[in-house]
Amino acid sequence: MLENGSPLTLCTPPSFQCYDCSGCGDCCRGKFAINISRDDYARLMSQEWENEPEYRGVTLATPKGKGYRLAHQADGTCIFLMENGLCRIHAKFGEGGTIGPVT
Repeated sequence: MLENGSPLTLCTPPSFQCYDCSGCGDCCRGKFAINISRDDYARLMSQEWENEPEYRGVTLATPKGKGYRLAHQADGTCIFLMENGLCRIHAKFGEGGTIGPVT
């Protein structure tokens, strides 16, 4: 369940990836780099994360190939991974705020 009360919708990655998201957060704990497209990066920047105290002055993503890579915390986890193992972007914005892998 998301913070806004809507159910968590899980995503199935493109066919070239051999796993499905189960919402466990393992991929976000440093096992995989989370790459996003330029459009997703623009959407991420429009979400005004800099207004959240924990993200002020923090780099959220860095250029990588055709798109960007989400930043990681000092322990290697995705910068948006919450303590409960869910994504802060999805929790705050639901499906409309989701970002996806570079294809």
